[in-house]
Amino acid sequence: MQDVKVWNGGDPEVGFRVTRDAKRRLVRLDLWGLWTEALGEDFRGACTSAFEEIKDGPSWAVLADISNYPPQRPRVQQVHADMMALSVRLKITRAANLVSNALNRLQIKRLSEESGLPEFSFFSDEKRALDWLLGR
Repeated sequence: MQDVKVWNGGDPEVGFRVTRDAKRRLVRLDLWGLWTEALGEDFRGACTSAFEEIKDGPSWAVLADISNYPPQRPRVQQVHADMMALSVRLKITRAANLVSNALNRLQIKRLSEESGLPEFSFFSDEKRALDWLLGR
């Protein structure tokens, strides 16, 4: 398996990037803009692929940059809930979220709790988030 693999969806205004880093045992999610249901389904496919590729072996984690990601429509929120539940089934150990405001933090906190993520936290600084995820 190659060390890093990337899935992209959308465009510079509305979209996502999913990056699977096998060496660091990390999936990074960069999310921005107000999504359509179709984009949510593209994200589902990308996440499922990344999670399936990283699940075997030692523990793994997610870093999600949602700092430019406003609250989403209910069907898109459901995709996120489904992906969180899948990550739990595939034995994720931690999830760190980069946030810029209380509103996007509240949305993801609710979904994380409902999905049963084992350990998650919120950060405004990427270095601190990575240090927490990677146990530095």
